Amino acid sequence: MIALIIVCASINHCATGVLYCNENSYLLSVTAQRAVSAAARCLPADPEQAIEVARDYARRCGILSGEISYIDVSSDGSAISIKLSQRVPGYLLLMTVGLPETIWATATAKTHALTVASVGAAPARSLSRHERRFRATA
Repeated sequence: MIALIIVCASINHCATGVLYCNENSYLLSVTAQRAVSAAARCLPADPEQAIEVARDYARRCGILSGEISYIDVSSDGSAISIKLSQRVPGYLLLMTVGLPETIWATATAKTHALTVASVGAAPARSLSRHERRFRATA
């Protein structure tokens, strides 16, 4: 009976460890993606501001300063990347085989400069069958 309780507790502990890692991995990746998406709006005009926006967004989502591995803007100022990491608690590592010591997530967002292909009036389009019929009856 005691052996059965120990086996069930071990299985529960392993499942909890795996669930913890999966959930935190997902939350880290969502936070990283949203942080760089918000920061990309500042690019390419103000790379320093973009880094601050990404850092502030991550902190507001519960990421500690030490869990932000890096925030980097590309040399041409068209993309921003972030890497977040969290350590798995030691008590989960003790009895759960295969858990990583650190969970991490990276994300990159690019900004697309708006370009104007042509200036002037929109090209004329042909009327659809329904529009021709309506105009003919009007």
